[in-house]
Amino acid sequence: MNDNYQFDKWVWLAHHQHHICANDCDFNLATLLPNGFLISTIGELYDRNNKIFLEIGDERFYETKVFKTNGEFKKCGCPKVDEYIELDFSAYNHPKDAQNGHILMCKNWALKN
Repeated sequence: MNDNYQFDKWVWLAHHQHHICANDCDFNLATLLPNGFLISTIGELYDRNNKIFLEIGDERFYETKVFKTNGEFKKCGCPKVDEYIELDFSAYNHPKDAQNGHILMCKNWALKN
């Protein structure tokens, strides 16, 4: 295992970190890396009126995005992001792929400055 990833310093966050409809998503992974990058994965956007899952974007049910935080934190403990400009992106259609993709994205960005 690569010690450069600093797994012990990764912070797992409980709140959704991106997407305007995130409150209606049943799938959420969010990780703050020691270098200030925020990795956010959401999915399973559920339309409670029609009882169906909706795509969260073009031909995808899950997505992972990367953002740069500013070093400050909200009252809830989540990191602040000045501009939600995605630095990286991956799309998936299955929850296992989304989970694995989130971890891979974390590893990739943990090694960046």
